[in-house]
Amino acid sequence: GACAHNYKERDIAVMYRNELVSQLKSLKHETIQDGVDNDNKSLQEALKMNKKDYLWIEFHMNASDNQKATGVESIALSDKRILAQNISACVNLKKRGDNGYIDQSLSARGRLAVVNNGGIIVELGFISNKDDLDYILKNVKDICSKIVKVITC
Repeated sequence: GACAHNYKERDIAVMYRNELVSQLKSLKHETIQDGVDNDNKSLQEALKMNKKDYLWIEFHMNASDNQKATGVESIALSDKRILAQNISACVNLKKRGDNGYIDQSLSARGRLAVVNNGGIIVELGFISNKDDLDYILKNVKDICSKIVKVITC
């Protein structure tokens, strides 16, 4: 994963995953997570855990050589475009792509296992942009709370 400003993408993703799971559990929602605390299972292990009738959300951070690159995007299949846009709207940064939605064909890798298994990859912002990073780090609870409202309505 990406690293910048003494932070690792992996650590931010785990922080967001743990907060989202905590908030969902506090509302009595059943969750499946790809690890607890600082543990983060491999993609292959996570794929085995996936249940088709569950919403799979995975957090990531973008990175760029351009330290001014900014914005949030959620990558999903077209049938989850509106949900992906609504999740991106929970992050108060510039919306990349189609109002925060990116079709996986436009992603850096083109085809993504999480997305192909019905998931949404939320690129919270750019770890290489200090302003994005600071915002993402300072607003974990608030962003996760907004995401919980979107996905539980």
